[in-house]
Amino acid sequence: MINWLASYPKSGNTWVRFFLTAYLTGRVDINHPTITEFDGSAYLHKSLAPSKLNHDSAIYLRHAVLLHLIASRRINPLIVKSHWANITVGGVTAIPKPLTKSAVYIIRDPRDVCCSFSLCRY
Repeated sequence: MINWLASYPKSGNTWVRFFLTAYLTGRVDINHPTITEFDGSAYLHKSLAPSKLNHDSAIYLRHAVLLHLIASRRINPLIVKSHWANITVGGVTAIPKPLTKSAVYIIRDPRDVCCSFSLCRY
């Protein structure tokens, strides 16, 4: 079962992942928050479909990717970072209830989010 850690981008999700890793493992490694996964990881999608995926294909593979995360995870609890809203796209539920144990939504003042985005280099 998945424990979701959801937020709008640049809202502190990564910092919370580091805190959770430190709390649950007693170790801090700023390069690898080891107990959490990211549901949009290209690695996860490529593990199921090695060719390049367009957006629609990635949506239709979403449940398979999440099941793969649950099955391959050796560390509990499974905490998955997500920027998805709880919506349905193309008939696919982004946050499927049968795979969900809990969810935490991180809220940040939108004025601070704007400052973080202004520092990004895309």
